[in-house]
Amino acid sequence: MYLSALLSIDPSQLTKIESIVPTKTYKKFLFLLTGGATSKKIEKETFNALGILQQFQSVFKAMKIDNMVRLSQDEIDLYVDREGEEGDLIDAISKYDLDKNGAMSEQFQTLHLILEHDDEYFKYWIKIKICKTHEVGEYPIIVEINALFKEYANKSRAELEIEFDKLFSVQKDYDYYLLRKRSQFNKFIEEISNNVKEYIHIDDLIIEQHKKLIIPKNIVLAPGDIKIQNYASDPVFHSYYGSDKSLFYTFLWLEFAMKHDISFKDAIMFSEEGDIVANIIGEVINCKSFYLFQPSENYDKNMRNAALDYKKKQAAYKQQKHEGGTQKSWFDFGEKPSEDDWY
Repeated sequence: MYLSALLSIDPSQLTKIESIVPTKTYKKFLFLLTGGATSKKIEKETFNALGILQQFQSVFKAMKIDNMVRLSQDEIDLYVDREGEEGDLIDAISKYDLDKNGAMSEQFQTLHLILEHDDEYFKYWIKIKICKTHEVGEYPIIVEINALFKEYANKSRAELEIEFDKLFSVQKDYDYYLLRKRSQFNKFIEEISNNVKEYIHIDDLIIEQHKKLIIPKNIVLAPGDIKIQNYASDPVFHSYYGSDKSLFYTFLWLEFAMKHDISFKDAIMFSEEGDIVANIIGEVINCKSFYLFQPSENYDKNMRNAALDYKKKQAAYKQQKHEGGTQKSWFDFGEKPSEDDWY
C-alpha cells in the first residue's frame, strides 16, 4: 500500500471555448446548420509551456525538490534521467526551450513531468500533466503525488517479514499506523498546495486523496521479481533508477494482510502490471473474502476483465458528466473521513 493525492489546478489564464467540427457528413451538416451549437466543446488555454514550467520550478525550489526524472511533450521524451542524477530540475527545464522563437512552447498539446523526492517519511513520485486543450469544465493541470513508505525502502524480504508480521498482527494497530502515515502525508500536501497558490496564479485547486494497493500474481521474493511497466499511468511502476527497491514492500503488503486477516476500506487497486482494476469506495472489505484477492490460475484474465470493467465505468461517468448529469466524481470518496473511519 502507498498513499496518493491528486491536485487539480485551474490557473488564472484566459481560455477560449471552441467547437469541434464533426467528421461525418450528417453531423458536419448539422454543425453548419446550427452554427456549432450541437457540437462537442473544448477549452483552449492561452498559457505557454515554458511559462508554466518556470512557475512549477519556483514551487519546487521553495520545497527543495530538484530531482527531475522525465520531461515529455506530446508523447515525445525531451529529458529522461537514466542514471539517477540529482539536482537536475533546472538543467532539464533550461534545455526545454530549444526553439528560439518559442514555437515549441506555444504549440504543445500535452506536457508531462515526473519528479522524484525523499523526505523523512516518504519516497515521492510526483507526476504533472499540463493540457493545452481539454474538455469544458476540466482543469488543465493535474499534479499526482504518490508516496511510498520510506521505512520499508531497500529492505530484504526477510527484514520485511519480521516487520510486517508485527504491523499486521492487530487490526487496531494497523489502522493507527495508516492514520499516522496520513497525518505525515497531509503536511506535505498542505505545503505543496500553499506553494502552488503562492507561485502560480490560480482560480481554484481541488485535492483528492487515495490509498493504493497492488495485487500481485505470485509471492514476490526480491525486487528483481517485480515486472516494471513503463506504460502504466502510475510512475511508481516505471523503470526509473532504483525504483524497484522502494516499491518492493508494496508487493508484500497484500500477502501479509491476508495472512493476518486484515480489512481495508477505500482503496484504488492495481494489477502487478500497473492497471487499475478496482476502486473501493465507502465499504469495508475483508482480505480473505474479496474476489480479486483470491489465488487463481486465471489471474491475468481476471485482472484484464476487472481493468476493462473499471474503464467502462470511468467512461460512463465522463459521458454522464458531459451530458449534464451528476457533478460528483466517480472517484470521490465523499466527506473527509474521520480519524476512526480512515483505514
